[in-house]
Amino acid sequence: MTTIGELKRRLTLEAPFVVSDGVGGTTVTWQPVGKHWAEVRSRLGDKRQWAEALTSDATHLIRIRRTRKIGSNMRFTEGARVFEIRSVIEDGRQWTDCQCQEKPLPSSTP
Repeated sequence: MTTIGELKRRLTLEAPFVVSDGVGGTTVTWQPVGKHWAEVRSRLGDKRQWAEALTSDATHLIRIRRTRKIGSNMRFTEGARVFEIRSVIEDGRQWTDCQCQEKPLPSSTP
């Protein structure tokens, strides 16, 4: 059972924003939509917590205070770390669990 004191990491929740590139195509950029205190657990840690809902490519479970303003098309960032949300699970009335896959931040240099 998670307690508020276990939400020790401050993550930024980002949503995709599609922008026209001016020549008929589009580019996806990421815009911050909120900050959340979170508990971040590695999938390799305690597999019992993942139960049947585990997705095959999830590397982390991120737990935040309950919110409905989150979807599987979003991501969390923490400095240079990016956690793409694969699925969102409401855990009772207090928590939202996100199964995420950690991805490297795209490099801006060629």
